[in-house]
Amino acid sequence: MQCPLFSNMQADEVEASLSNISYKMVHFPANEIYVVAGEPCKYADIIIDGEIIARMEGESGKQVQIDHYPHRPCGS
Repeated sequence: MQCPLFSNMQADEVEASLSNISYKMVHFPANEIYVVAGEPCKYADIIIDGEIIARMEGESGKQVQIDHYPHRPCGS
């Protein structure tokens, strides 16, 4: 899967677009918790490959999936 943001660009065009900004590439293992609600948002994140699932946890501890990228209907 390729990031839709860069899908119409060649590798050199992506590099040129990112050359004037500070960025870093990071990798997270499967099932890693990436961010917890209430933490400050300091960066704009771009998912290059893979997927991320957004879940919320209620007071009872039950988790509810609220989004999935690449987009799939919740619960599928």
